[in-house]
Amino acid sequence: MNRIIKLNESVYHIHESNNVYSTLVIGSKRALLIDTGFGCSDLLQTISSLTKNPLVVVNTHGHLDHIQMNNRFTSIFIHHDDVRLMKLNCNILFKCLFYILFISKLAKSEKEHFLSNITLQSPMINTIKEGVVIDLGD
Repeated sequence: MNRIIKLNESVYHIHESNNVYSTLVIGSKRALLIDTGFGCSDLLQTISSLTKNPLVVVNTHGHLDHIQMNNRFTSIFIHHDDVRLMKLNCNILFKCLFYILFISKLAKSEKEHFLSNITLQSPMINTIKEGVVIDLGD
């Protein structure tokens, strides 16, 4: 289960196990999800409890604890220098190794969520550069 930390009226940290955080910024027309986390909980349900706005998803970098749930979205944004790292971390063998080393020690429900997010499906990858402004409506 996620722990929601409200920073202000439109910004929330969504906390998973192992000190993994996603950040949700809600505007009047869209919401921005920064990082998709480990996938050890129902992130989509948590987001839908906070906003009905369409999501823009941005990964800060390509480590698995920031990208595991990318496959649940149609498209994501990531810096062009991190695309290779992200693709490496999306490898099924890497995810299985990660599971053995880190996730297998978590609660049963967290393990089940993580495993349910291992798919061959991948979102459209959009590269992003420094200085880009994402308009959320406000």
